[in-house]
Amino acid sequence: MKNKGYECSFKGRTGDAKDGCATFWKSERLRLLEEDSIDFSEFSLRNNVAQVLVFELNGTQKFVLGNIHVLFNPKRGDIKMGQIRMLLERANALAGKWDGIPIVLAGDFNSTPESAIYKFLSTMKLNVSLHDRRQLSGLDSSEFGLYCSLLNCEWSDEEVRNATGSSNVMVARHPLKLSSSYAMLKGNSSNRGHHGEPLATSYHKRFLGTVDYLWYASNHVCIFFYTYTMWLSLFV
Repeated sequence: MKNKGYECSFKGRTGDAKDGCATFWKSERLRLLEEDSIDFSEFSLRNNVAQVLVFELNGTQKFVLGNIHVLFNPKRGDIKMGQIRMLLERANALAGKWDGIPIVLAGDFNSTPESAIYKFLSTMKLNVSLHDRRQLSGLDSSEFGLYCSLLNCEWSDEEVRNATGSSNVMVARHPLKLSSSYAMLKGNSSNRGHHGEPLATSYHKRFLGTVDYLWYASNHVCIFFYTYTMWLSLFV
């Protein structure tokens, strides 16, 4: 990648895992101004990580880029929610530090477009008491998971705290008015679902569907209404 003109920032997962999050960018167009990361193990949210970076595009426009690989475990929607919530809060804080610059969030959110977690991202809030944590991401299709959902499984204080940030608060909230870049683009039934997202971004023996997204915060003055082609040229 370096030979192709890219620079890279990598944040490895903690524990025995060898993977993590990596962000690559074209050095001739983007300059890294600030770099931050989140080690979720410090908050008892497993050993996943996220990156939050500030870039300057062509010496003028600054923006925040968040990159995350959310926990896979379908039954731990509370932890997925906590990881995503913390990324959004950190990205918003960093954007504020730089006078409210635009925000882009990318990564594997390990949640389907039909899921409650997707609703949380797109609507800024979610009442977790109305959902079973095993069903939050839309990835658990097991008979036990469906049966448990029908029984309206209760949340423990720890699970609520993971999801919302407080064991006394049942509604998780985040500060960003997010829109999906993929859903903003025209498609058809051969490559898009009813929600506008791609039919699939991940395919392996246990799953075929969409879990990867590119969000932008439309409550910031945003450069991304014209940037689909730009993003392809910058990062692909």
